[in-house]
Amino acid sequence: MFTTTGGADALVAADFALSISGGTATVSATPSSISINGNTYTLGLSLSGTPDGNETLTVVPSSPTAIYDADNNAASTTQSNNSVTLIEQVPPTITGTTVAADNATIDVTFSEAVFTTTGGAGALLAADFTLAISGGTATVSATPSSITISGNTYTLGLSLTGTPDGNETLTVVPSSATAIYDAANNAASTSQSDNSVTLNDMTGPDEAETVATTQQAVQNFAGKRMVMITSQGPGISGFLGGDGLGGGFNGFFGDSPVGLNFSGDSDRNQGSFSTSLQQFINAEQRTYARKLAQNGAAEEEAYRANHKARSAPRPISGSRGAGPTPRRIAAISTRRVTLASSISAPTGATQKTC
Repeated sequence: MFTTTGGADALVAADFALSISGGTATVSATPSSISINGNTYTLGLSLSGTPDGNETLTVVPSSPTAIYDADNNAASTTQSNNSVTLIEQVPPTITGTTVAADNATIDVTFSEAVFTTTGGAGALLAADFTLAISGGTATVSATPSSITISGNTYTLGLSLTGTPDGNETLTVVPSSATAIYDAANNAASTSQSDNSVTLNDMTGPDEAETVATTQQAVQNFAGKRMVMITSQGPGISGFLGGDGLGGGFNGFFGDSPVGLNFSGDSDRNQGSFSTSLQQFINAEQRTYARKLAQNGAAEEEAYRANHKARSAPRPISGSRGAGPTPRRIAAISTRRVTLASSISAPTGATQKTC
């Protein structure tokens, strides 16, 4: 083949035109270089983007007068056997990581099947990965302690030192630039995204914070029950059972580690209240009595409206009127009430059983 008639002058890169259809990569129309070996012409490709294996590359003479044989016949711009599929060059990447609830393992998912050697052979080994931690108090061994494989997801064992406090960022990468390959022999980079996860906090709740939260929950509970007694005057069974407030003691605290539970039957009716709970009830009574003395009828009307009173509220004075008092509560045996918690009562508090 010649670039001119008369069988003279070798072909040049500009005698060819290149194009791509499909895939993600593109190509410059003119080859970047040319080398000749007999009737074989090697053309350089200037690609933009990384071929994903779906690109069809086509090469033709750049014009009807670009290429001639020795008899001055011009090569047509319409050819067959002039297309080829580009080789996929997208390296495998880590697409996600998930740590187990107990921080014992981490799941690492790849974008495609990967191997420990080229040629699409050899299952990955634990040594093909490197682990690191930043932040927090726990540390991790650089090499996973184990590996299990399920499709494109690799579960790596974590050898941790210290107790994670939830501030540790665990990162996993290929152990080297030649550690992990896909079927097309593309190596996974040691620079990855989507390859980090935060360890779970295993330190447990702060004891002082738990005690304070629990005591506040008990105080709130007692206050609401006292409002119920003073404003509505329910029977003691309703008080213990939670009538009007959507449930009994059990579960009243929501996320609090403490629950107040009642049990018992009509034959064995007894109850127990801690001194701290009694103090909460007494404080509620004193507060209401003080407001009523200061504001008179206005306070009484507001109290009645706020708590949907069935009758005008009265301060509890210890008399034997309709409204139950702590003294009357202690005297009425209907349920057995226990504080289901190992958290200590406030300093100075004692347990009273009545």
